[in-house]
Amino acid sequence: MIYQTTPGMYRVSWNGLQLGDGTGYFVKNLEGWDDDPGVDDGSAANPQSAGGQDGRLLPTARTVTLDLDIVGDTQQETHELRMALLRATPIIDQIGRLLTDKGFGPEFVNARIIRRSIPLPIGFGNIVPVSLQWKAQDPRRYSLSEHKAVLHPYQAPPGLDFDFDLPFDFPANTGGYSNRATLTNQGTYDTPLNIELKGPLQDPAFTLYTPERVRAYRVAFPLQAGDTLVIRPAPSTVVLNGSASRYGSIRGALIEDLFIPPGESTLALNGTGSDQASLTAYWRDAII
Repeated sequence: MIYQTTPGMYRVSWNGLQLGDGTGYFVKNLEGWDDDPGVDDGSAANPQSAGGQDGRLLPTARTVTLDLDIVGDTQQETHELRMALLRATPIIDQIGRLLTDKGFGPEFVNARIIRRSIPLPIGFGNIVPVSLQWKAQDPRRYSLSEHKAVLHPYQAPPGLDFDFDLPFDFPANTGGYSNRATLTNQGTYDTPLNIELKGPLQDPAFTLYTPERVRAYRVAFPLQAGDTLVIRPAPSTVVLNGSASRYGSIRGALIEDLFIPPGESTLALNGTGSDQASLTAYWRDAII
């Protein structure tokens, strides 16, 4: 559910239920959102000398805890708010978007709820303290807005036609370098890059240039008119026309490495095809 906030407002959304300012749920504390999620240190001790060797530092799963109060004007309203929260927070094997917005743009994590404490109110009180906890195996916080870049095969500009009358107007350069695009990740951590290739495209291939490295990918078969190949690094899938797996058809770099770091990267489409062929890249800003 999308909602409008202004600076100073605070909202949390889960499973279609809005919590926070302007609702019957008063948010008291959100822990684990801006904190680092924890680090898996791959460093190892030197076997025959002092000290050790630095290894990779990989963020672990993120745990988010939300403390709030259910505040109703009457006992009946408090009961209805409590039941709405119960219905929205079942403990099931389903990943959803836990979304927060402080009024400066919403962010979300893909998570499952793993703990819920909603005590039964005794007496005539209309305030019920609640604690909810989620775990996100992917610790990245993503921007709700998604970026997109569309590339087409390079088309050479036309030559000059010397059958002309004066005064002569030079033709516009209808060819161009639409097979390259700059991708910007405005976050703080590597973010997955999803690729959608559409035919007709002969020898389809693309190259990702980042400040640290160059990764080249090639599809082992041509794409016919009407074909769509979708490549996703998380989870690692390659699907043709919405159903057929083609995971083994990608040559070159690993699909699992199809991420763009913070800052600017360049994506280039290789191969030959008409202007009906395209590569569309999708990504979000990612923060840890």
